[in-house]
Amino acid sequence: MIPVGLADWWVGVPREHFFENVDGEVQEIVREALGLLGELGAEVEEISLPHIAEASAAVSAIMLPEALAYHQRWLAERPQEYGDDVRERLETGLTYLAV
Repeated sequence: MIPVGLADWWVGVPREHFFENVDGEVQEIVREALGLLGELGAEVEEISLPHIAEASAAVSAIMLPEALAYHQRWLAERPQEYGDDVRERLETGLTYLAV
């Protein structure tokens, strides 16, 4: 359910990275949704996240070891129950010294 008014809402739309490598139809739908939020009273404005490209490395350094820590026992005992893509990502977590 959409609230009737969004006067207390603030929506920041990153200039960098947000619309890169996105399907044109998806971009159009997101822009329409942002317009609707604005019409409902939300303050929608572009923001700058100049270091957003570096976030991917930080996410990997945190997420992969945490995921591996959770799945490590099952991965060792039942690796065949994981899809190749998931197993590969989890095994990449071994390259970090967090586990």
